[in-house]
Amino acid sequence: MHALPLVAFLALVTPPSAAQGPDTAAPPSQAEPAPAPAEAARPEAKPDESKALRDRAIQAEKDAGQDASKLNDALNLYKRAAEAGSREALRDVGRFYDYGLGLPADQAEAASWYRRAAEANVALGLEDWARCLEIGLGVTADAKAAFTVRQRAADLGVAAAWNNLGIMYQAGRGTDKSEERALVCFRRGAELGDVGAMANYGLCLERGVGGPPDAKEAARWYAKAADAGSVRAAFNLGNLYSDGVGVNQDAALAAKWWGTAADAGHAGAMANLALAYLNGSGVAADENKALTLYRKAAEAGAPSGMSGVGFFYLQGKGGLNRDPLQAAEWFQKAVDAGSAIAAYNLAVLYETGDGVVADQQKATDLYKLAAQRGDSEAQQWLAERGISWRP
Repeated sequence: MHALPLVAFLALVTPPSAAQGPDTAAPPSQAEPAPAPAEAARPEAKPDESKALRDRAIQAEKDAGQDASKLNDALNLYKRAAEAGSREALRDVGRFYDYGLGLPADQAEAASWYRRAAEANVALGLEDWARCLEIGLGVTADAKAAFTVRQRAADLGVAAAWNNLGIMYQAGRGTDKSEERALVCFRRGAELGDVGAMANYGLCLERGVGGPPDAKEAARWYAKAADAGSVRAAFNLGNLYSDGVGVNQDAALAAKWWGTAADAGHAGAMANLALAYLNGSGVAADENKALTLYRKAAEAGAPSGMSGVGFFYLQGKGGLNRDPLQAAEWFQKAVDAGSAIAAYNLAVLYETGDGVVADQQKATDLYKLAAQRGDSEAQQWLAERGISWRP
């Protein structure tokens, strides 16, 4: 029976919107700092008046907390600032409608204000308008237009725009696909301080996507991103320490970074930390903690967590009675979720009739599935019997 393996690196995450999650620029509940008075958007505007109104709005928003009535007062101040000529207030009003701050969210109204901010050349407003165009937020989706607008935001120094341009280049969305240009964009966004860009740049460096691999530099950027709150960077950094890739192998540091990611809800990190507790690698061995983490990972949808729970039932670990039928049920869940090792372990149960009715054909089919998913022991089992596993 396999020993449970470490979770493999995850693929690049689906592009986060520029206003969600820990890997982004300014959070939606905050306004960008008030700038020095800019040229008024309207001839009759009074810069000092618009700035004073926006400053009052920013303070009112901070003081409002979750109070809908006070948030509505702040919104009205932002609208007055916008009417008085504050370009940045145009984007602020868009945020309120976008995220439903003190009022029901209204995507179409948010898009309208973001568009006005973009037309006024507000840097973050350009990125917000690009997001609307990319995902069809309140407007008809138009990836090419989104790419063009996002380039303007990037040229004005919006770090998140560089990250999202990189994602668009990788996917070939709104532009020609180019891993090389994606790498350049991720690097620029990382250098400007975008946490998502740091994590994506590190992943490209680790895998050699868009350029030669550089595991040491990948680890450096993962560390920067993890320190800044990136959950997936913490997970990936833990994997590098576990494998000794780009850094000196250090089981304790691997467990530390997996713990950081697990505490933030990363299912793969939960499963890896569970394995660390099972084996006493970098932490004191504790089967009960391992089982708890495997269960949490399984609840979060991680195939490795499901497979881990099955392994504990099969071995009678963590205070569980040995129960191969329960093990088979958990392995099946993991197989359905894409696990190779669970397919192998379930094949063994069907081959031996442990907890299930013996079924050699089903066992062979599961060995083939495990082999197709990359399990080397399944490939060896089939090769020894002269059975082809390739589709």
